[in-house]
Amino acid sequence: AGDAGDIIPLNGASNAIAVTIPHTLFAAGGTGRAWVCQCKVTSVAGGAVTFVGSGGIVVSYSGKNPGTDAYIAGDYITIVVDSATTARVFAVEAL
Repeated sequence: AGDAGDIIPLNGASNAIAVTIPHTLFAAGGTGRAWVCQCKVTSVAGGAVTFVGSGGIVVSYSGKNPGTDAYIAGDYITIVVDSATTARVFAVEAL
């Protein structure tokens, strides 16, 4: 994920980065299809990262919740948009 038209753009210029999960990702690959993305945190300089949904998507967290336990370099994050109204963010802490 990054700027310049990527699927989930990030803005490192802001202090706290809110990554919007677009509701259009569900069924983007066809009717009734979930969307999954995995990434590794390489840097969180500039502020904490959180995820927010668009179009009525509610985001839930498993593992680290960035609202209470900030992501750090080395963490692995999996984002799953499993319906038009739900997205799950799974985080595994860096070792």
